[in-house]
Amino acid sequence: MNYDDAHDVARAVGELFPAIYRQAHQRQNLADVPPRMLAAMQHLYLSGPLTVGEQAEHHGVSRPTMTELVDRLEERHFVSRMADDRDRRRVFVWLTESGLHHAERSLQVLDADLLGHAVKHLTVTQRRHLVLGMQALVASLEGDER
Repeated sequence: MNYDDAHDVARAVGELFPAIYRQAHQRQNLADVPPRMLAAMQHLYLSGPLTVGEQAEHHGVSRPTMTELVDRLEERHFVSRMADDRDRRRVFVWLTESGLHHAERSLQVLDADLLGHAVKHLTVTQRRHLVLGMQALVASLEGDER
């Protein structure tokens, strides 16, 4: 491979990424959590505490539908309701420890334990180059306005 040729490098990265994904994809069992619940927990995890109305708007559902979903999440101890300190009429929904754990796990694409085991076989220099290269690629992609 010619490392001076950006197209050769891009092709290699494109070929290597699926192999990494296949080998280290998070194979967790979240089948016990329905997709709508998981989506609601992920959104809370990424946004912070929200009211039922704010969540309903984001998910494109009615408030009663979202209230029912939040009730089910609360029954499973994934979320809890908390009153707004400044306005006691407002109630926020936030993730419990269990909800945080499920949301975090569901958002992880690659299994950290599998990657950690593989990285042990790399030299410190290879590890540094791997992380710096990936950081540079992400920064380049984020800055690429095409």
